[in-house]
Amino acid sequence: ILVSIMHVNNEIGTINDIAAIGELTRASGILFHVDAAQSTGKVEIDLEKRIPAEGDFRTNIHAGASAAKHEITDSDRRICEQIKDRLVKDRLFFVGVDIIGDKLVEINVVSPGGIPRINRLSNLKIEARVIDWVEDRVRRRRSEGSQVS
Repeated sequence: ILVSIMHVNNEIGTINDIAAIGELTRASGILFHVDAAQSTGKVEIDLEKRIPAEGDFRTNIHAGASAAKHEITDSDRRICEQIKDRLVKDRLFFVGVDIIGDKLVEINVVSPGGIPRINRLSNLKIEARVIDWVEDRVRRRRSEGSQVS
């Protein structure tokens, strides 16, 4: 079974509680996919660091790794600055960036993931910041007389 939802539906204005849905699906062993394309935001936050299980090299949480709080480094910021203009040009405002050492290894554009763990580790509500950014963008575009898209 797979549950696939939009985080924010820009056509009817709903905002799904992806943290709560994620907890329910995880507890039931159900796969969960979130389309976060409409919940775009520019938010600098504390990230999660994944630590492989003893004797394993994989950092996937589902492979037994654990998550720990990770502070953004100068190297992380440089990498993000290098890719920022292209992401904005492609209208990708809310993505997950996987960095190992000083190397960019993946950009997750469909499902940035990790939000519930980052919220728990950093005592944040990232989704609220994202929604605030979306609402601000809509207000600015409307005040400029532009179509909201």
